[in-house]
Amino acid sequence: MAILIGMKAMNKNQLIVAWAILFFSVLPLFAQDKHPVDKFDERIIQDIQKKCASIDAIKSYRKIERDIDGKSTEGGALVYYLQDGIIRKIVETLYFESGKNIDEYYFWKDSLIFVFNKKLYYDLPINVAPEEEIGKVGKTEENRYYFHNGNLIRWLDKNSRLVSADNPEYKKKEYSLNGDAEKFIKEFEPFPQNKGSIYEYDDPPDVCFFPVDKARWGGYKVTIGDWEKLTDFQKTMFVSEAVEEIKRNEKGKVAVDVYNEGWTILGALNQGVSYLKAESSNLDMPMIRFLRDLLKETGKIE
Repeated sequence: MAILIGMKAMNKNQLIVAWAILFFSVLPLFAQDKHPVDKFDERIIQDIQKKCASIDAIKSYRKIERDIDGKSTEGGALVYYLQDGIIRKIVETLYFESGKNIDEYYFWKDSLIFVFNKKLYYDLPINVAPEEEIGKVGKTEENRYYFHNGNLIRWLDKNSRLVSADNPEYKKKEYSLNGDAEKFIKEFEPFPQNKGSIYEYDDPPDVCFFPVDKARWGGYKVTIGDWEKLTDFQKTMFVSEAVEEIKRNEKGKVAVDVYNEGWTILGALNQGVSYLKAESSNLDMPMIRFLRDLLKETGKIE
Protein backbone atom coordinates (compact mmCIF):
# COMPACT_ATOMS: atom_id res chain seq x y z
CA MET A 1 0.00 0.00 0.00
CA ALA A 2 2.81 2.44 0.84
CA ILE A 3 4.38 1.73 -2.52
CA LEU A 4 1.15 2.49 -4.36
CA ILE A 5 0.63 5.78 -2.43
CA GLY A 6 4.17 6.83 -3.27
CA MET A 7 3.65 6.03 -6.94
CA LYS A 8 0.62 8.35 -7.13
CA ALA A 9 2.89 11.28 -6.32
CA MET A 10 5.33 10.43 -9.18
CA ASN A 11 5.28 11.91 -12.68
CA LYS A 12 4.96 9.67 -15.70
CA ASN A 13 8.70 9.12 -16.27
CA GLN A 14 9.31 8.41 -12.60
CA LEU A 15 6.42 5.98 -12.60
CA ILE A 16 7.82 4.10 -15.60
CA VAL A 17 11.22 3.78 -13.89
CA ALA A 18 9.58 2.64 -10.66
CA TRP A 19 7.55 -0.01 -12.45
CA ALA A 20 10.67 -1.22 -14.28
CA ILE A 21 12.61 -1.56 -11.03
CA LEU A 22 9.71 -3.36 -9.40
CA PHE A 23 9.19 -5.65 -12.40
CA PHE A 24 12.82 -6.74 -12.73
CA SER A 25 13.12 -7.20 -8.95
CA VAL A 26 10.07 -9.43 -8.69
CA LEU A 27 10.53 -11.34 -11.98
CA PRO A 28 13.34 -13.60 -10.68
CA LEU A 29 11.08 -14.63 -7.80
CA PHE A 30 8.41 -15.76 -10.24
CA ALA A 31 11.03 -17.40 -12.44
CA GLN A 32 12.35 -19.42 -9.51
CA ASP A 33 8.93 -20.82 -8.73
CA LYS A 34 7.75 -21.26 -12.29
CA HIS A 35 9.03 -24.82 -12.71
CA PRO A 36 9.64 -26.27 -9.24
CA VAL A 37 9.08 -29.78 -10.60
CA ASP A 38 11.88 -29.31 -13.13
CA LYS A 39 14.29 -28.37 -10.34
CA PHE A 40 13.15 -31.41 -8.36
CA ASP A 41 13.59 -33.62 -11.40
CA GLU A 42 17.07 -32.25 -11.96
CA ARG A 43 18.11 -33.47 -8.53
CA ILE A 44 16.61 -36.86 -9.34
CA ILE A 45 18.48 -36.96 -12.67
CA GLN A 46 21.78 -36.26 -10.91
CA ASP A 47 21.03 -38.99 -8.38
CA ILE A 48 20.25 -41.46 -11.17
CA GLN A 49 23.50 -40.58 -12.93
CA LYS A 50 25.49 -41.21 -9.74
CA LYS A 51 23.78 -44.55 -9.20
CA CYS A 52 24.45 -45.65 -12.78
CA ALA A 53 28.11 -44.65 -12.43
CA SER A 54 28.37 -46.76 -9.27
CA ILE A 55 26.77 -49.71 -11.08
CA ASP A 56 29.24 -49.43 -13.96
CA ALA A 57 32.16 -49.16 -11.53
CA ILE A 58 31.58 -52.63 -10.05
CA LYS A 59 34.20 -55.11 -11.27
CA SER A 60 32.98 -58.29 -9.56
CA TYR A 61 29.75 -59.05 -11.42
CA ARG A 62 28.50 -62.54 -12.13
CA LYS A 63 27.54 -62.46 -15.81
CA ILE A 64 24.93 -64.82 -17.20
CA GLU A 65 24.06 -64.78 -20.89
CA ARG A 66 20.92 -65.87 -22.71
CA ASP A 67 20.42 -66.17 -26.46
CA ILE A 68 17.48 -64.32 -28.03
CA ASP A 69 15.60 -65.79 -30.96
CA GLY A 70 12.90 -64.29 -33.13
CA LYS A 71 13.42 -60.59 -32.33
CA SER A 72 15.96 -59.80 -35.04
CA THR A 73 17.20 -61.14 -38.34
CA GLU A 74 20.66 -62.03 -37.03
CA GLY A 75 19.80 -63.11 -33.49
CA GLY A 76 20.68 -61.48 -30.21
CA ALA A 77 21.73 -61.92 -26.61
CA LEU A 78 20.79 -60.86 -23.09
CA VAL A 79 23.52 -60.45 -20.49
CA TYR A 80 22.54 -60.23 -16.82
CA TYR A 81 24.96 -58.58 -14.39
CA LEU A 82 24.46 -59.87 -10.85
CA GLN A 83 25.97 -58.68 -7.59
CA ASP A 84 25.31 -60.96 -4.62
CA GLY A 85 22.50 -62.58 -6.58
CA ILE A 86 20.82 -59.23 -7.35
CA ILE A 87 20.34 -58.01 -10.92
CA ARG A 88 21.97 -54.60 -11.24
CA LYS A 89 22.09 -54.33 -15.02
CA ILE A 90 20.71 -56.09 -18.10
CA VAL A 91 22.11 -55.58 -21.61
CA GLU A 92 20.07 -56.62 -24.63
CA THR A 93 21.87 -56.73 -27.97
CA LEU A 94 19.96 -57.38 -31.19
CA TYR A 95 21.84 -57.93 -34.45
CA PHE A 96 20.59 -56.99 -37.89
CA GLU A 97 22.07 -57.07 -41.38
CA SER A 98 22.42 -53.28 -41.30
CA GLY A 99 23.64 -52.84 -37.71
CA LYS A 100 22.81 -53.64 -34.10
CA ASN A 101 20.70 -52.23 -31.31
CA ILE A 102 21.94 -52.21 -27.69
CA ASP A 103 19.72 -51.44 -24.70
CA GLU A 104 21.30 -51.20 -21.25
CA TYR A 105 18.83 -51.39 -18.34
CA TYR A 106 19.99 -50.15 -14.92
CA PHE A 107 18.29 -51.21 -11.69
CA TRP A 108 18.40 -49.87 -8.16
CA LYS A 109 16.65 -51.79 -5.37
CA ASP A 110 14.67 -53.78 -7.95
CA SER A 111 13.48 -50.60 -9.72
CA LEU A 112 14.33 -49.54 -13.25
CA ILE A 113 16.13 -46.19 -13.10
CA PHE A 114 17.77 -45.73 -16.50
CA VAL A 115 17.90 -47.15 -20.02
CA PHE A 116 20.71 -46.30 -22.40
CA ASN A 117 19.93 -47.11 -26.02
CA LYS A 118 22.57 -47.20 -28.73
CA LYS A 119 21.94 -47.94 -32.39
CA LEU A 120 24.98 -48.77 -34.52
CA TYR A 121 24.62 -48.63 -38.30
CA TYR A 122 27.13 -50.48 -40.48
CA ASP A 123 28.67 -48.83 -43.50
CA LEU A 124 27.46 -51.78 -45.55
CA PRO A 125 25.00 -54.60 -44.74
CA ILE A 126 26.85 -57.69 -43.55
CA ASN A 127 25.53 -59.74 -46.47
CA VAL A 128 27.28 -57.54 -49.05
CA ALA A 129 30.24 -56.05 -47.13
CA PRO A 130 33.76 -57.35 -47.86
CA GLU A 131 35.03 -59.67 -45.12
CA GLU A 132 37.49 -57.12 -43.77
CA GLU A 133 34.75 -54.50 -43.44
CA ILE A 134 31.96 -56.61 -41.91
CA GLY A 135 30.61 -54.83 -38.86
CA LYS A 136 32.35 -51.53 -39.58
CA VAL A 137 30.21 -48.84 -37.96
CA GLY A 138 29.39 -45.75 -39.98
CA LYS A 139 26.85 -44.01 -37.73
CA THR A 140 25.76 -44.16 -34.11
CA GLU A 141 22.56 -42.90 -32.47
CA GLU A 142 21.92 -42.71 -28.73
CA ASN A 143 18.82 -42.21 -26.59
CA ARG A 144 18.71 -41.83 -22.80
CA TYR A 145 15.67 -42.61 -20.66
CA TYR A 146 15.45 -41.69 -16.96
CA PHE A 147 12.90 -43.39 -14.70
CA HIS A 148 11.59 -42.54 -11.24
CA ASN A 149 8.95 -44.62 -9.42
CA GLY A 150 8.13 -46.39 -12.66
CA ASN A 151 7.64 -43.16 -14.61
CA LEU A 152 9.70 -41.88 -17.50
CA ILE A 153 10.76 -38.44 -16.28
CA ARG A 154 13.26 -37.52 -18.97
CA TRP A 155 13.98 -38.66 -22.51
CA LEU A 156 16.99 -37.32 -24.38
CA ASP A 157 16.77 -38.22 -28.05
CA LYS A 158 19.52 -38.96 -30.58
CA ASN A 159 20.22 -35.23 -30.87
CA SER A 160 20.48 -34.87 -27.07
CA ARG A 161 17.23 -32.91 -27.10
CA LEU A 162 14.47 -33.27 -24.52
CA VAL A 163 11.43 -35.11 -25.82
CA SER A 164 8.25 -33.51 -24.52
CA ALA A 165 6.00 -35.56 -22.26
CA ASP A 166 3.18 -34.41 -24.58
CA ASN A 167 4.77 -36.26 -27.48
CA PRO A 168 2.53 -39.24 -28.43
CA GLU A 169 5.61 -41.51 -28.41
CA TYR A 170 6.56 -40.56 -24.84
CA LYS A 171 4.04 -42.75 -23.03
CA LYS A 172 4.52 -45.54 -25.55
CA LYS A 173 8.24 -45.57 -24.83
CA GLU A 174 7.62 -45.53 -21.06
CA TYR A 175 5.27 -48.50 -21.38
CA SER A 176 7.50 -50.54 -23.71
CA LEU A 177 10.73 -50.06 -21.71
CA ASN A 178 9.03 -50.87 -18.41
CA GLY A 179 7.43 -53.91 -20.03
CA ASP A 180 10.70 -55.19 -21.48
CA ALA A 181 12.51 -54.75 -18.16
CA GLU A 182 9.79 -56.65 -16.29
CA LYS A 183 9.79 -59.38 -18.92
CA PHE A 184 13.57 -59.83 -18.78
CA ILE A 185 13.51 -60.15 -15.00
CA LYS A 186 10.50 -62.48 -15.01
CA GLU A 187 12.04 -64.77 -17.63
CA PHE A 188 15.44 -64.79 -15.96
CA GLU A 189 15.81 -67.92 -13.88
CA PRO A 190 19.35 -68.54 -12.70
CA PHE A 191 18.00 -70.75 -9.94
CA PRO A 192 15.77 -73.35 -11.63
CA GLN A 193 14.49 -76.19 -9.53
CA ASN A 194 17.00 -79.04 -9.69
CA LYS A 195 14.93 -81.34 -7.54
CA GLY A 196 16.56 -84.61 -6.62
CA SER A 197 20.06 -83.36 -7.41
CA ILE A 198 22.76 -83.30 -4.76
CA TYR A 199 23.19 -79.66 -5.84
CA GLU A 200 19.58 -78.74 -5.16
CA TYR A 201 18.97 -75.48 -3.31
CA ASP A 202 16.21 -73.02 -2.51
CA ASP A 203 18.22 -69.86 -1.92
CA PRO A 204 21.53 -69.16 -3.68
CA PRO A 205 24.41 -69.45 -1.18
CA ASP A 206 27.13 -66.81 -0.94
CA VAL A 207 29.89 -69.40 -1.41
CA CYS A 208 29.06 -72.39 -3.58
CA PHE A 209 32.19 -74.53 -4.13
CA PHE A 210 35.47 -72.92 -3.03
CA PRO A 211 37.07 -72.56 -0.56
CA VAL A 212 35.63 -75.85 0.58
CA ASP A 213 35.67 -74.97 4.28
CA LYS A 214 33.14 -72.19 3.61
CA ALA A 215 31.27 -73.61 0.62
CA ARG A 216 27.83 -75.17 0.37
CA TRP A 217 29.14 -78.01 -1.84
CA GLY A 218 32.62 -79.51 -1.98
CA GLY A 219 34.04 -78.23 -5.24
CA TYR A 220 36.60 -81.01 -5.61
CA LYS A 221 33.79 -83.56 -5.77
CA VAL A 222 32.13 -81.94 -8.79
CA THR A 223 32.94 -84.16 -11.77
CA ILE A 224 32.49 -83.84 -15.50
CA GLY A 225 29.50 -86.15 -15.15
CA ASP A 226 27.99 -83.78 -12.58
CA TRP A 227 28.39 -80.64 -14.65
CA GLU A 228 24.93 -80.73 -16.21
CA LYS A 229 23.38 -81.06 -12.76
CA LEU A 230 24.48 -77.51 -11.97
CA THR A 231 22.33 -74.50 -12.75
CA ASP A 232 23.73 -71.64 -14.81
CA PHE A 233 24.21 -69.69 -11.60
CA GLN A 234 26.17 -72.56 -10.04
CA LYS A 235 28.33 -72.93 -13.15
CA THR A 236 29.30 -69.24 -13.15
CA MET A 237 30.04 -69.45 -9.42
CA PHE A 238 32.13 -72.59 -9.99
CA VAL A 239 34.28 -70.91 -12.64
CA SER A 240 34.83 -67.79 -10.54
CA GLU A 241 35.58 -69.66 -7.31
CA ALA A 242 37.62 -72.43 -8.95
CA VAL A 243 39.92 -69.93 -10.67
CA GLU A 244 40.61 -68.33 -7.28
CA GLU A 245 41.21 -71.79 -5.77
CA ILE A 246 43.70 -72.59 -8.54
CA LYS A 247 45.47 -69.29 -7.91
CA ARG A 248 45.77 -70.13 -4.20
CA ASN A 249 47.27 -73.57 -4.86
CA GLU A 250 49.22 -73.13 -8.07
CA LYS A 251 52.94 -72.45 -7.72
CA GLY A 252 53.14 -70.77 -11.10
CA LYS A 253 51.50 -67.53 -12.12
CA VAL A 254 47.82 -67.78 -13.09
CA ALA A 255 46.96 -64.98 -15.53
CA VAL A 256 43.17 -65.07 -15.60
CA ASP A 257 40.82 -62.10 -15.32
CA VAL A 258 37.53 -63.77 -14.40
CA TYR A 259 35.55 -60.56 -14.87
CA ASN A 260 36.54 -60.25 -18.53
CA GLU A 261 37.27 -63.89 -19.39
CA GLY A 262 34.80 -65.81 -17.22
CA TRP A 263 32.15 -66.20 -19.91
CA THR A 264 34.73 -67.45 -22.44
CA ILE A 265 36.04 -69.99 -19.93
CA LEU A 266 32.51 -71.16 -19.12
CA GLY A 267 31.75 -71.60 -22.82
CA ALA A 268 34.90 -73.66 -23.29
CA LEU A 269 34.03 -75.85 -20.31
CA ASN A 270 30.49 -76.42 -21.61
CA GLN A 271 31.77 -77.43 -25.03
CA GLY A 272 34.43 -79.70 -23.55
CA VAL A 273 31.98 -81.42 -21.23
CA SER A 274 29.50 -81.96 -24.09
CA TYR A 275 32.21 -83.62 -26.16
CA LEU A 276 33.43 -85.86 -23.33
CA LYS A 277 29.89 -86.91 -22.40
CA ALA A 278 29.17 -87.79 -26.03
CA GLU A 279 32.29 -89.97 -25.95
CA SER A 280 31.46 -91.28 -22.46
CA SER A 281 35.00 -90.34 -21.55
CA ASN A 282 36.57 -89.03 -18.30
CA LEU A 283 33.20 -88.50 -16.64
CA ASP A 284 34.76 -89.03 -13.21
CA MET A 285 37.40 -86.33 -13.71
CA PRO A 286 36.99 -83.45 -11.20
CA MET A 287 35.87 -80.30 -12.98
CA ILE A 288 38.53 -78.21 -11.27
CA ARG A 289 41.19 -80.47 -12.77
CA PHE A 290 39.53 -80.13 -16.18
CA LEU A 291 39.55 -76.35 -15.72
CA ARG A 292 43.20 -76.33 -14.65
CA ASP A 293 44.18 -78.40 -17.71
CA LEU A 294 42.28 -75.97 -19.93
CA LEU A 295 44.07 -72.96 -18.42
CA LYS A 296 47.41 -74.74 -18.71
CA GLU A 297 46.90 -75.64 -22.37
CA THR A 298 45.87 -72.07 -23.24
CA GLY A 299 48.91 -70.53 -21.55
CA LYS A 300 47.00 -69.02 -18.62
CA ILE A 301 49.21 -70.89 -16.14
CA GLU A 302 52.95 -70.35 -16.45
